Amino acid sequence: PMTRLRGMAIGCVVAAVTLAAAARGDDSWVGKRVMPQKAGVTMGHTDDKGVDHEDATLNDMVYTVEAEKGPWIKVRQRGVAGWFAKSDAVLLDDAVDYFTDRIRDNPTDGKAYGNRACAWREKGELDIALKDYEEAIRLDPKAAVWRMDRDNVWLDKKEYDKAIADYDEAIRIDPKDADPFNNRGLAWAAKQEYDKAIADYDEAIRIDPKSADAINGKAWLLATCPDDKIRDGKKAVESARRACELTEFKNLDWVDTLAAACAEAGD
Repeated sequence: PMTRLRGMAIGCVVAAVTLAAAARGDDSWVGKRVMPQKAGVTMGHTDDKGVDHEDATLNDMVYTVEAEKGPWIKVRQRGVAGWFAKSDAVLLDDAVDYFTDRIRDNPTDGKAYGNRACAWREKGELDIALKDYEEAIRLDPKAAVWRMDRDNVWLDKKEYDKAIADYDEAIRIDPKDADPFNNRGLAWAAKQEYDKAIADYDEAIRIDPKSADAINGKAWLLATCPDDKIRDGKKAVESARRACELTEFKNLDWVDTLAAACAEAGD
């Protein structure tokens, strides 16, 4: 029931955004999903005095556009919202073709393979995505990001041991990155090894106290775990509320986690 309600809520939001765009009759990217065209793209804002500030580097693969103004689009990097140039992004619907052109121009462009793999995964083409990730890793074996992203495909395919093996290697390459700890926590939870999942979420949060993904993952497990020894409604509410605050209550999945936490806490 929880998953069904979550899907219904997201479906309503998507439908509303689509209808709004149709009503405007324009080519607005608001509500659409985009990918940065390259690594190292930064987002920022201009304050009331006209001074530009850099807020964060776009380290995720896919973003939903929250606002658009001229050549600029606004997205959210974890708990931080900011603007970057529309020309540095590609619509997710166009990403496979865009990165295929990049690969055609430079067959040794490992980043293009990795980005195209992500686009294939978002389309549900998991086996094709795996092939592109393997090529990205071959071309750039020291880039932990492609192993970590490939891990997500293993999770999608429910091949959890393969996912954990890739997360282990990503952590070995970059032990200061919170993401592989968070994602490995998901894999441990799927394998019903809940203590290990909590430990990985805690390590991710220690590395990055603003990792809303890890904070939410821990909250969901504390609220819904089948093991009574793991569930803790009070701690679940604290974590879930923190994740929602970091994203200004704009992530519906995490609001759903807060609801489940409140239920477990008897509220």
